[in-house]
Amino acid sequence: KEKEKEKEKESMPPPPPPVPSSSTSSANKSNTIQVFLRVRPMTDKTKESTIKILPSTTSSYPVTVRTIPPPGSFSEKQRTSSEGIAGESEGSDHLQTLKEFTYSRVFEPETEQASLYSSAASSLVSGMFDPVKPQSALLFAYGITNAGKSHTIMGTDKEPGIVPRTMKDIFSKMTPTLELHMSYLEIYNEQVYDLLAPVAPIKKGRMPPKRQGLRLQDNKGTIEVRGLSKHKVCNTNEGLKLAATAKKNRQVTGTNLNGVSSRSHSVCQLELVPKNRKSGKNAMFWIVDLAGSERSKRTGVGAKSAQQREASGINTSLMKLWRCLKQLRSNQQQKAAALASNQPVPKAPLVPFRESKLTHLFMNHLSGSAAGRTVMIVNVNPQPDDYDETQHVLNSAAIAQSVKITNEEYVKKKEKSEVAATHDANGRSLKSIAEDASVKERKGHSKRPSGTVSNAAMNNKMQQMANENAALKSALNSLKERLFNAETEIREEVAEEFEERIMEIHEEYAMQKRSQEASRGVPTPARSVRKLQAERANDYVDELLEKIIECEEEMERMRSSHDEELSQRDSIIEDLRKEVERLKEGSAEQNSIVAEGAGVATGIDTDGTVKYDTPVTSEEVDGVMKDEEEEEEEEEE
Repeated sequence: KEKEKEKEKESMPPPPPPVPSSSTSSANKSNTIQVFLRVRPMTDKTKESTIKILPSTTSSYPVTVRTIPPPGSFSEKQRTSSEGIAGESEGSDHLQTLKEFTYSRVFEPETEQASLYSSAASSLVSGMFDPVKPQSALLFAYGITNAGKSHTIMGTDKEPGIVPRTMKDIFSKMTPTLELHMSYLEIYNEQVYDLLAPVAPIKKGRMPPKRQGLRLQDNKGTIEVRGLSKHKVCNTNEGLKLAATAKKNRQVTGTNLNGVSSRSHSVCQLELVPKNRKSGKNAMFWIVDLAGSERSKRTGVGAKSAQQREASGINTSLMKLWRCLKQLRSNQQQKAAALASNQPVPKAPLVPFRESKLTHLFMNHLSGSAAGRTVMIVNVNPQPDDYDETQHVLNSAAIAQSVKITNEEYVKKKEKSEVAATHDANGRSLKSIAEDASVKERKGHSKRPSGTVSNAAMNNKMQQMANENAALKSALNSLKERLFNAETEIREEVAEEFEERIMEIHEEYAMQKRSQEASRGVPTPARSVRKLQAERANDYVDELLEKIIECEEEMERMRSSHDEELSQRDSIIEDLRKEVERLKEGSAEQNSIVAEGAGVATGIDTDGTVKYDTPVTSEEVDGVMKDEEEEEEEEEE
């Protein structure tokens, strides 16, 4: 009886294992995005710089910059407008327009490429060679057009940038057990293209073949580009050749701000792969050259041109990137506030990673299974003409610096799924359920007579299979229930997100309506509705002027084509006129021959007249003339 009681205690379902917290989980990683600011040298020395680098009191290098609005900028116009309305003093109001931004480090205009790489990217490469767990890394280069992003990423032969120095650093640390694979892609108009894919030769007289876009796929929790080519690189020179090929295939165009402006986001993917796949784990290093944000008024592109569509796609993609970073920061701040006040953590809204190919590609690195270190190098141009755009870039970079890159949520979801695979909906272990059923079955069989051993064994086996089948059915029902609950939660989250977005739209509309009503009376210090309407009207007028210019060019082309066609037709008419005169002269000669004699010519007199001896009938003359006309017609044909 004591043994049976002990067995019953052992057969009791144990409670489900506790989900480890983020502080105790060894798989959890958390770090903040490092933001480095690089100021480009002034291109126009006659103008004053709008960015002032402030000395640091806590470190040996600067970390803070101050922006100074130049005359004609939006901030300066807003200051003068508010000064005219409120009557504030010029000095105090001017101080309000000065803004300061603090980052991980600020690089001065005379900073060399080697110093930038040593501070921003060298530690990322070292993390790829971690003997315990290789760490992936992500590096962004962000800024407006003509701010120096491409120089930072690629550099020149004399001053190589991040990509050449990264490959050189990797090969200096490379061991015989590792190899490097390189891929290069671009995101152009929300399509992913392989920049190192073999290009088909262009046939004579035909258009170049259309590039095939690639798709993103989720491979066991990792976002990959399906069909992206990977090239094994043995040294730095081979990598630089591949980088040059990718640069040649990238989409670029010329604008008023930059003669070679990138129209796509380019991604250099360096993958460190162990030769023995069982002995280690891959490590990725993504180097992203983001296309520059721009305004069509300054670039000089048409309102409906291909360059304008490209610029709209670039600005939309960057806006969605910052929207994801803002949502990540908001979720983290709400969670920290709830924990600080001992309140339950609210359900965090979904981060819209899948709205853009750029954010979808790096979704797992920013908050998923491969969450790792992230660095952003912000390039700014201190020219007065770029002040308004630079101010927006600095504000966005300040948001990115407060975002933590963590895989905490991913670890929790994974551990919950593992618990769901081994326990039913009530928390009972599926293994204990099966053992409990088998113990009860053995107790029932022990009371039967010993004469039916074979039948009892067969029945016991059948009953055991039935119990296992029941346990599997219970597990299946539990999984179905969990799947239904998960789908319900996802639908609720999506509905909540749509509801929040609709509320935001209503609030924006209400604000616009209030600003319109306010603009009818007293002018506001910000951009009034009338000013906005005037700008839209100017844009519409510019668009119409561009259409008029295009129409005039088309009319000029049609006029020149019409003149050429008229000259060709005049030459044809002149040729036909000459041919008619020649035919008339031939007909007159034939008529004179018929009139002078009715016989056959036998010779010519000394005065040049033709002599006829034998008379000729009219039928014969008509036959001769008909034959001559037929010969002339054949010659003309």
